[in-house]
Parts: sequence; structure tokens; C-alpha cells
Amino acid sequence: MKNFRFIFLLIMLTGCDYQIAKINTPTTQCGMCSATILSALNQVDGIKDVVINESGKSVSVKYFEEKVSVEQLESTISKVGYQANDLQADPKAYSKLHFCCKLPKDRK
Repeated sequence: MKNFRFIFLLIMLTGCDYQIAKINTPTTQCGMCSATILSALNQVDGIKDVVINESGKSVSVKYFEEKVSVEQLESTISKVGYQANDLQADPKAYSKLHFCCKLPKDRK
């Protein structure tokens, strides 16, 4: 019986391949930015949880590595107009962001 419990516990601990990625989002400016990023990431298959750190300008994503990669997460953020780690924001998406979501130098 003890062996069964040990094997069951081992399967439970190793059966989940979720990873956590911290993605820097230095171009985020406000709560609307966070909502846009959260909405985009929640549409990606394989994501379990998203936590936005507005003051730290980062996003922590708990994801299933068999379904999605960090590069895909970064690309998703970039495609909605924000820089993700070293991947620059998509210029076309950035140009469509609300005034408050743009960098101060671009608020004209």
C-alpha cells in the first residue's frame, strides 16, 4: 500500500509540465495595457494563469510547455502592441493603441 501511495504521489508531481515564464513588458503604461495583454494571452491554448505586475512592468505566465513556448507568448504580446523581453512591439499594433498606452514620447 505504501508503494502505491508513493507511485501515485510521484505521478501527480511529475505529470504536470507547467512552466512559469516572466516576460518583461517595459512599454506598458497603465491598467488598459494590462487588460489588453491579459485578454490576448488568455486566448492562447496552453496557458493556465497570467499575473500582471504593472509597477514592475512584467507578466508572469504559467503555461503548458507541450502546447506553447515562451517565444509564442512574447509574440502574442508583441502583436497587441507591447514589447515583450527583447521582442519589439508590432509597429502597426502599437500605432493603434489608446493614447494612455503609448510611451510618453509618442503621445502627440
